[in-house]
Amino acid sequence: RFAYVIRMMNSKETLYRFHKELNQPFENPDKLVTHALGILAGHFRLARAGFYLLNNSESVLSLKTLWSHGACIEAEEYIDSSDSSPFYQVTERGRIFAVGNSLFIPLKWGTGPDSAPSADIVKTKRSGVLKLQRSKKAFAKREKDLAVSLAGELAHNLYQAELDQISREQLGRLSALTELTGIFASSLRARDGIRLIMQSVQQYFGFDRVRLYL
Repeated sequence: RFAYVIRMMNSKETLYRFHKELNQPFENPDKLVTHALGILAGHFRLARAGFYLLNNSESVLSLKTLWSHGACIEAEEYIDSSDSSPFYQVTERGRIFAVGNSLFIPLKWGTGPDSAPSADIVKTKRSGVLKLQRSKKAFAKREKDLAVSLAGELAHNLYQAELDQISREQLGRLSALTELTGIFASSLRARDGIRLIMQSVQQYFGFDRVRLYL
């Protein structure tokens, strides 16, 4: 009983530390995931940790971020998650899946309140899978339970990171439009104003070519 209480205390402390590490500004959601995978790899002594995003229309999990032996590396991997695949239970039923020394944990986020910004990315349920892989030792039950709790914390912060990214993009577009309006208003001639606006549109939005038809 005493040992169980100690393990519970350690699990809550680990979850709190993980929460503090993720509850900070990140440049984008990918940076958040990379940081989280590094923490998970260190805590569970993983050989690899991967983040997969579900394509609902094709029932395919695609690898987005892979942490391997202390670094984030580029890799491609696709996993079938149709109803004939064991990963269907992970993505659709929310069950963890353990095979050998690997553990697959479901992630779900993006179902915010009605007051959330008007963007499909946050109003549509998004699903993914977290893969934790060791070289030898399989995961004990208490480790699985802790990993599920940490995955839930990651999903919560993913939702917030996507909201923050949307807000930054909207602010950037608003700033660009405000500056373009100022350019047009300060132009003495309509032709010069139009030319400057088109140049600014090309610069701000990264277009190769901008044409105006009147």
